Amino acid sequence: MFTPIIGLEIHLQLKTKSKVFCKCSASDNEPNTNICPICLGYPGAMPNLNREAVKQSIRMGLALNCDIAKESNWDRKNYMYPDLFKGYQISQLDSPICGEGKLEVLVKDRKNFYSKDSYLKTVGIFRAHLEEDTAKSLHMKNETLIDANKAGIPLLEIVSKPEMYSVDEAVSYAKTIKNLAKWYKISDCNLELGQMRFDANISICVDDIDLKGKTYEDWKGANFTPIVEIKNLNSFRNLEAALVYEINRQIEEYKKTKETYKPGNKETRGWDDQKGVSYTQRKKEEANEYRYIPEPDIPTLIITEDDISGIKDKMGKSPKEVFTELIETGVNEHASRLISEEISLYKTYAYISSENKIDKIRLGNLITNELNAEIIQFNGYQNIDPWLTGLKQVLIALSNGEISGTELKEILKMHKIGQNDWEVLLEDIKSTEVIDVESILKKALSENPGVVDQIKSGKESAKMFFVGIVMRETKGKADPGKLKSLLDKFI
Repeated sequence: MFTPIIGLEIHLQLKTKSKVFCKCSASDNEPNTNICPICLGYPGAMPNLNREAVKQSIRMGLALNCDIAKESNWDRKNYMYPDLFKGYQISQLDSPICGEGKLEVLVKDRKNFYSKDSYLKTVGIFRAHLEEDTAKSLHMKNETLIDANKAGIPLLEIVSKPEMYSVDEAVSYAKTIKNLAKWYKISDCNLELGQMRFDANISICVDDIDLKGKTYEDWKGANFTPIVEIKNLNSFRNLEAALVYEINRQIEEYKKTKETYKPGNKETRGWDDQKGVSYTQRKKEEANEYRYIPEPDIPTLIITEDDISGIKDKMGKSPKEVFTELIETGVNEHASRLISEEISLYKTYAYISSENKIDKIRLGNLITNELNAEIIQFNGYQNIDPWLTGLKQVLIALSNGEISGTELKEILKMHKIGQNDWEVLLEDIKSTEVIDVESILKKALSENPGVVDQIKSGKESAKMFFVGIVMRETKGKADPGKLKSLLDKFI
């Protein structure tokens, strides 16, 4: 029996105005414009720690249920590369800001996202440490261009335990990290801009044991293939494809060689997205090969209980709390999951549902089925508040009976994505000819006494006869729910 063993190192670019050790802007501007002697590694330039980067790290650590260190130190990770100007990276080795933690993940079938076979799994986390990013290398045909704007951007590296035993578990875990980082405004997680990247550590357990539900500590004596780390995966598609390929490659390799892991036989591989294959880069370095030394220019970081409590108090409701709240309100599980995974959807729901008249279950379905993509997109590029106010007025009008459910659908159909046109559309619908539904219904009742008798004798399905008549006469503009109420009133 072959079982994949997967651990992920996830690099998050933190959402700060400036870089982690200098005052240069962390924005994405013209190449080599956000630079100074500190992030360019000039001799004698002294780093200064960004307080907001520390707060963001603690915030993410709390979201991951990590132990937050009371004292945290910095180290120099030495290696030579063209985009590392100092010849070392300021990182954290033995005393990271965030220690051990754990994350509960809803594992979904990536090929059938709405499958009911999803299950909850807890993934252990070794650490989450703060470090500086390197510059960006752009490889041309005959030359390599360097953009130093990225050098010094604050990165939080989240290192999971190797406790994911399928591609579904690894992808679901990575997406949960992304949702949390966006929920708490820790990172924008734009994969195209490199704000979230993955390194995947993969091996195959070759013993005939069931790893399901087991932690790293439970199985670490088992036999498994040499560990391979695939570096710098920049999309969920690449993460999935690389894991699938590497799992199959290692199984076939083991069948030929029977080689299992021994200290030192790790390997680093790259991923060729065009060919869909991994390729050897080098034998995996161990920590001592980076020649870590203490960073002498940054003092020990002291974090107090008051610091942690102050950050925690401002984090608000967690996605898990929101999900429970929505389920208790009566919103279906699918809508509750989507709203509790995307902060802009929840903000929309929370703002509009503050009006007690509005049907919260209907609102949940509307947000997830009709307006999901627009809310996420619209929230990203301009102030969404006026748009939300207009939508809220439409739904209040629905609750007050000023428009019908059919007319709401008409408004949604006419609405132009990205435009705040709710008020105009609402007034247009209201100004159309008022339909006297009661008169139409009374006439239909008087002309069909036999059907009325069927309803009186208990045949509830007969009511649909009159609903059909009224909907036909009003060209679908009557509200079926209110029609049924009127039938109860008149019969």
